[in-house]
Amino acid sequence: MKYFQHELYIIGIDTEDKKAKQLVHCNVLINQEENPEKVNMRSGIYFYTGKILEVQPKSVEMNISNLLKNHWSSCAPEILKKIKQNYHGPISEENGAPTPREFMLYLSKKYRQDSSVNESTDKINLSLFKKCFLDI
Repeated sequence: MKYFQHELYIIGIDTEDKKAKQLVHCNVLINQEENPEKVNMRSGIYFYTGKILEVQPKSVEMNISNLLKNHWSSCAPEILKKIKQNYHGPISEENGAPTPREFMLYLSKKYRQDSSVNESTDKINLSLFKKCFLDI
């Protein structure tokens, strides 16, 4: 959860907002899937997030959609700067914001890439540690 909260924070979304909390829950669930791209958001992710948070699944989808649309249409220069610097995923030509699905898949992919890099770095550090330790 902390990873996804941080990703929202760096683009300027208030992580204490109930809509943001729903988005984080959805991201945790979608990230558990082997193939996130093939997940049915309504009958899977939104349904279970709704059950967990006691919100109607349709409301979960609408809340996340509204959160993203409102955030991307912000007039605050500092918010727009954070989005431009830290979000490199798809956006809708229609409203200039990512759809909930696009945004969650972007975050899931980013999480997996970051985790993969961290695992590789940990292996390299362990190798160097072993080499240094064994050479002593």
